[in-house]
Amino acid sequence: MNQNPPVPDIPIPERIWKNLPRRIEKRKIAVPQQKNEYDCGLFVLYFMERFIAEAPERLRRKDLATLGGRRWFRPEEASALRNRIRILLLEEFGKAKAGNCKKELKSSENSDEDG
Repeated sequence: MNQNPPVPDIPIPERIWKNLPRRIEKRKIAVPQQKNEYDCGLFVLYFMERFIAEAPERLRRKDLATLGGRRWFRPEEASALRNRIRILLLEEFGKAKAGNCKKELKSSENSDEDG
């Protein structure tokens, strides 16, 4: 199984939460754009995946230059995410179906023993 260990809860002091809005700088970053009307969600997901994989643990203003940009990834890479998601969903549905079949088989075996 390819699961990451749970991230520990790190308590954040109330003063940080209170001052957080003043410390966040809003900035538009150019990112690759889809070339059709239907890949927007895939681009958002792919951008998030790349950002999480490539962003430093502590993001600084100077790091923004290396993340993003219209040439950060090719649109085809983001569009290919559709097939990766499809394969993942088919695998998960297959596991769920197999699990349900095992439950049904076990249930029918139990009812045969009772009857």
